[in-house]
Amino acid sequence: MSNVENYLLGMDCGTTNIKAIILGEDGTVAASSSRPSKFILPGPNMQEQDANEWWSNTKEIFQSLTNQVGDSIVRKIRGISISSHTVSMLPVDENGCPVRNALTYQDGRSADELHDIVNTLGFDKFVRTVGGQPSVAFLPNKILWFKKHEPELFAKTKYFMQASSYINYKLTGEITSDIEQATRTQCLDITTMDWSEEIGNIIGVDLNAMLPELKPVDEIIGAITAKAAEETGLPEGTPVIAGCSDAMASMYALGMSQLGEAGESSG
Repeated sequence: MSNVENYLLGMDCGTTNIKAIILGEDGTVAASSSRPSKFILPGPNMQEQDANEWWSNTKEIFQSLTNQVGDSIVRKIRGISISSHTVSMLPVDENGCPVRNALTYQDGRSADELHDIVNTLGFDKFVRTVGGQPSVAFLPNKILWFKKHEPELFAKTKYFMQASSYINYKLTGEITSDIEQATRTQCLDITTMDWSEEIGNIIGVDLNAMLPELKPVDEIIGAITAKAAEETGLPEGTPVIAGCSDAMASMYALGMSQLGEAGESSG
């Protein structure tokens, strides 16, 4: 009989699969489960995913995990962390319901908007502000495309979320963003580590209002609600931390923890 008293649940919402494990403090995998993710291809250079499918897959996975291990282990789950693919643009309304499918990082329809943003701010200043080279994969241009081409849906939007942020919301009722994924969106000013007012002004969006509150990756953002417990089989009150991107989770899993170390992750 196992003497393990503490378990953690980790899940990754990937672009092709969502997978999760329950891990004992002795390093033993007590249970694992996964579900495939589907792409939606509405046109050339367009790639979307359905956030409702993210959540339905998550529920099925968590139900599978809890059924595999039983109540004796489920009640010993001390915390939950979700990682995900990034950067996505998922607009949700004031009730936290998706307004449209999420545009994934592979979606390239907003190239013209990216060109306009970089020309307005200037290439060098853009790079200094967001900490990276401009790319159609990221968020400012996607938000601007959405505002220009789907204004009625934009008007219904309260927040823009990432995949893990949305799943965390469904688990806890809290709308947040981990700081690590925020640095990848190109909406964060890396000199202040706050949402960029300058980028927001260029695209005509109050980023401080429409992007979630920033949290450290290891901060407890909330706990499993009664509704989420009923839907997933997880114990109500189980802590959930902010989490991070799949890339950062992979680096941590490789044991990288300080400057000078290197790792490789492909996806």
